[in-house]
Amino acid sequence: MTKIIFSFVSNFEKAKKLLSNHLPLPTAIVGLGKSGLSAYHLLTALGISKDQIFYFDDKAQNAEIPSYEACQKLNIKSLIVSPGYPLSKAWIKTALQNNIQVTSEINLASFFLENEHTIGITGSVGKSTTAALIYQTLKALDPNAFLGGNFGTPLADYALNIINQAPRAKYLVIELSSYQLENSSLLPLTSAVITALSPNHLERYPDLESYYAAKWNMLSQLNGPLILNTQGQDLKRYAESKNISSHISVLWANQKEHFDFDFSKCLLKGKHNYDNLALALTLIKNLNLPLKSLSEAILQLSTFSGLPHRMENLGTSDPAHVTFINDSKATTMESVLSAVHGLDIPPDAKLHLLLGGKDKNLPWHKLNELSNIKNIYFYFFGEVAPTACLQSQLSGPIYKTLNLALKELPLLLRSNDIVLLSPGGTSLDEFKSFEDRGLFFKNWVEQLKSPKTII
Repeated sequence: MTKIIFSFVSNFEKAKKLLSNHLPLPTAIVGLGKSGLSAYHLLTALGISKDQIFYFDDKAQNAEIPSYEACQKLNIKSLIVSPGYPLSKAWIKTALQNNIQVTSEINLASFFLENEHTIGITGSVGKSTTAALIYQTLKALDPNAFLGGNFGTPLADYALNIINQAPRAKYLVIELSSYQLENSSLLPLTSAVITALSPNHLERYPDLESYYAAKWNMLSQLNGPLILNTQGQDLKRYAESKNISSHISVLWANQKEHFDFDFSKCLLKGKHNYDNLALALTLIKNLNLPLKSLSEAILQLSTFSGLPHRMENLGTSDPAHVTFINDSKATTMESVLSAVHGLDIPPDAKLHLLLGGKDKNLPWHKLNELSNIKNIYFYFFGEVAPTACLQSQLSGPIYKTLNLALKELPLLLRSNDIVLLSPGGTSLDEFKSFEDRGLFFKNWVEQLKSPKTII
């Protein structure tokens, strides 16, 4: 791999000039989600006339239907393609063959970066948690630190803030999906993290190798250390099959190297999250921070309670000291098993596992292995409850709704118990979304804070 020398933009006017050379007009934004709309706001803030910006979307009203014929009709010179729209579409390939520039919102935003330390994070699983962990630690050192990309806030929003004279961040933490990495080659990375490689998104890629290659493509943007997870499923095998440029130092993160850090005392629950903590620790320890700043950053790792609805530690009730964990996003059997096996259940306590939701023909029989855990109690709720109970062959009461299950649960809790909402099923029988279900559970927990509620 050839070493990349990145020219950081030193001033706003130079950024505009570089961008204008990169983006011939008129242009069309393909896909009007967060990324596309953020690109539009950035371009208009730069003074680009609205009649030079078109929309290509097959769902939005008043938008052109994406096609090469539409490009010809409108004399389109460039396309800003959103991550959810595959570059493998035949009409985009035709556009490229006819010298139409294809770029992305991330590429456009990259022209406005100067000397920010930009950290790219990708992986098949764990990338959002790892990104949030790293962001929380760096936010304590840099109040202007930015977290975005696939995490939810487009990088173009950061560029727009810079245009509006907001202070620059010292650290940018950018979560990058494989979709984004197909079309973000102009984003310079000073550090990179890969959490894991495992099969995913095979509806978009012709084979597993193509999917892994899209993730690995991040290295072409990197001019600094690459941090890899030793427990990252196919990651170690894949990395060892690749030639990595000599200018990239490869660091393998594992828990044993951080003997001075007590993983068990972190608020973040789940042994699988120890890998995410080890990745964050390895990155932070390689930022050359002053000792005081390093200590502060590591303290922040310990206090991170998890992303909402993903093994989110909701704290404990006093004085009974019952721990509540919101894993509402768990809608597969693998997620449920990972959640349960990742917990340390005190020998004198019980784990109360809430299972259920809407049926989507899941293999509930896989949960039968949990019957080997002696101190676990099962509660089935929602549309799928009878099916889940029958197929898993796990014993437990059946409730029509989560609400009904939670009304009875307080009478069954004792000191040091753990209550885990890791439902397995989707939320759409009783709630609008997994977030809505998780918020309902969190509100219930808040109402249990009275010492009289739990025996």
